[in-house]
Amino acid sequence: MSNANETKPSEEVQIRYCKAVEVYKMLGETFPEIDGIVNLIDLQRNCLVLNMNHPDASKVREVIQTLDTAPTVIRLETVVSLISADGREKVLTRPTYYTLSGRTVEFQVAEFDGVRLKVTVTPTIE
Repeated sequence: MSNANETKPSEEVQIRYCKAVEVYKMLGETFPEIDGIVNLIDLQRNCLVLNMNHPDASKVREVIQTLDTAPTVIRLETVVSLISADGREKVLTRPTYYTLSGRTVEFQVAEFDGVRLKVTVTPTIE
């Protein structure tokens, strides 16, 4: 492996939205010989340094660009209510939260008669 300061720009693939380590792991699923294609995982600059002499280096560069996409922002609008025996609804709260696709969000939405209601959700867009 080479030092990050000795790399040529054509060898370095900057990653904007994902973590370099996560991209490296995903690449390993498609390219079993990924250790021979990636010379360095630069955690500080969040990039991968490729061995451009490897025949699959250009393919890996293309796959990295398809994997490194901005996550979708999701707005969660919730209504927490109690329904009485006669069917009447009492709204306790209407919180709105923002998160990213695939990220777990956890929030306390209400407390009623000493019982706390906590919601955990991981929304995904596919």
